Amino acid sequence: MKVLFAVAFGAALVAGAVHAECPYPAAPDKLPDGTTATLEEMLAGQKAVKAYQKAIDDYVAC
Repeated sequence: MKVLFAVAFGAALVAGAVHAECPYPAAPDKLPDGTTATLEEMLAGQKAVKAYQKAIDDYVAC
């Protein structure tokens, strides 16, 4: 039982260290309103969402 506890505790420590190296990405601060935004604002919003999506994919892979 003590060995099982030691192994589980060691695994928890390693998992915590790995998780610390993969911080959760922050979502885009503000997205444009599609009813009032210009084309440039919409394209910038699209770029921000695509960058966030890539960051999430990298986070999941980590």
